[in-house]
Amino acid sequence: KHENCSFRDPVLEEYISGEKKQLSIEQIAELNRQTEQENRRLIYVAITRAVYKCFIYKNADNKSSLATFLDALPLSPLIEIKDPVEIAEGYNYASGRTDQVDIVQSPVNLRLTQQNWRKMSYTALSAEHEASLKNRSNTHENKYEQFIFAQLKKGAMTGNMLHYIFENINFADPGKWKYVIDQAISHFAAGNKELYSSMLQILCDHVLNTPVHVGGNQFLLSGISSDQRINELEFDFPVPVFRTTDMKNLSDDCIEIHVRDFQEIEGMMNGKIDLFFENNGKYYILDWKSNYLGDSISDYSLGNLAAAMNENNYHLQYLIYSIAVKKYLESRLPDFDYDTQFGGVIYLFLRGIRKGSDTGIYAYKPSIEKIEVLERILSGKEYQIVI
Repeated sequence: KHENCSFRDPVLEEYISGEKKQLSIEQIAELNRQTEQENRRLIYVAITRAVYKCFIYKNADNKSSLATFLDALPLSPLIEIKDPVEIAEGYNYASGRTDQVDIVQSPVNLRLTQQNWRKMSYTALSAEHEASLKNRSNTHENKYEQFIFAQLKKGAMTGNMLHYIFENINFADPGKWKYVIDQAISHFAAGNKELYSSMLQILCDHVLNTPVHVGGNQFLLSGISSDQRINELEFDFPVPVFRTTDMKNLSDDCIEIHVRDFQEIEGMMNGKIDLFFENNGKYYILDWKSNYLGDSISDYSLGNLAAAMNENNYHLQYLIYSIAVKKYLESRLPDFDYDTQFGGVIYLFLRGIRKGSDTGIYAYKPSIEKIEVLERILSGKEYQIVI
């Protein structure tokens, strides 16, 4: 019988394949060492994939890789080692035999220590809200208005396309926008290049060269360099047991918070911030929104944006994001001060932004008092609403 094998020679730094009987004693030792390493990697993968419980059955071969692993197991209340099942003499697994031993298996009771643990997010917590009817007049002042309100498709594909564009373009270099825009069109709107390409460049110009006013500060996004930006900043932070309905108490005369009632839950809060950036020593959260609010520029006025923020429960979103950013900055900046260094949140409703106008831009800085209340709620602590 020819037993073929393969291993990496540590001297030649190349893989050697051949019959095992042709190997030297040193090569066989190296083959066995690498085989054992691979077996241990496989064992690690196997035992770390279980969600609730992992069962390991040890055979009689005390020379196996698994035996070495089991011998090294530490004493732990999470690990239970049972004596082997006694097998009657002469027992075998051949089918059709009548002398087989019936082994009664006790049912396994899987019960989580943390019954309410889950991965949570703004989307998971947000309660559905009745959508309002959108204004449709079908009359547009110019080709761009017609494109942005009537020809630019609604839905997730357009949202993904616009996100791709703003994640990849250099805000300050319009000469290179077309390449990224055409790439985005080919990915998300194939067949629309002739119509979309020039119009999306106009959209970028409006968005990046319209002044943003937030927290007493004003700036253009075209002045934000690439090294001041983090796109798709993902976060996770642990949340102990809390009552989701307490988050509704963050609502006030202008802000509506709608939350699903999970009673008490705990787990890991997860999310992705479209754009996190720094400008003049302050840090901002920005979200790109492709929402269709109507086919007139007036549908994107501040009053209508406020209604859209409530309708889509975006206040809950940016409050969670603000806590995540606060935790992040506190871990990175020794004396981070929320009041002086956090700039605020910016929601850009892209269809409604025009140079020379304040339409389409919702900018707001949550008070430190509201942020601290939400922090206490998410910590399961007592809190007091400050009016």
